[in-house]
Amino acid sequence: GVLIKTPAHIYPEWYFLWSYEILRPFSTNVGLMAFGFAQVIFMLLPFLDRSPNAVPANRRGLFAVWFWAMLIDMVILTSMGKVPPSGIFSTIGLYAALTFIGLWIALPFITKMEKKV
Repeated sequence: GVLIKTPAHIYPEWYFLWSYEILRPFSTNVGLMAFGFAQVIFMLLPFLDRSPNAVPANRRGLFAVWFWAMLIDMVILTSMGKVPPSGIFSTIGLYAALTFIGLWIALPFITKMEKKV
């Protein structure tokens, strides 16, 4: 079989760089699963948010921390998606991708702990 490999200097448009970086640090099958997870998970946010509160995020304690951590992680993923996956950039991209997945796994537990205001 012929192995087709995308050249390192080719990357998607800026608005897809974060999801491209989630795909890149893993093996093919794991990377595709993580990529699929990243594409679908935002649609599940209303179901993963188990908080009894319907107030702005800045008044929700741990959810506000989760939100800012997710935003910072998305910025890191986007910037790492633009650079070649070598050296420290590869390691940063891997940890940012794992952080993205971990933050989504933690979300239902974080919001379930919130007290009714």
